[in-house]
Amino acid sequence: MIGVQAVVVLATIAFAGVGSQVIISALRLVLKLRITTDAEVAGVLVSEHAEEAAHGSNLSYLPLRGMSLGSAVVLSASEM
Repeated sequence: MIGVQAVVVLATIAFAGVGSQVIISALRLVLKLRITTDAEVAGVLVSEHAEEAAHGSNLSYLPLRGMSLGSAVVLSASEM
């Protein structure tokens, strides 16, 4: 019985994976799934919606503002 359940679970995972890949491939033909790096650096709100967040365009007072996108940034509540 456990062997049958394991096969069914694996079949379900395979079905979901293949189905997801088909859906993503179909969407990729019609839509851009990712934004450009320039748009990501500028900020999605600005590039996609022409809006600014609560900070406005002046982010110079934020800590660690010179770090690249690849660096991990963890701020404590006291640093915000």
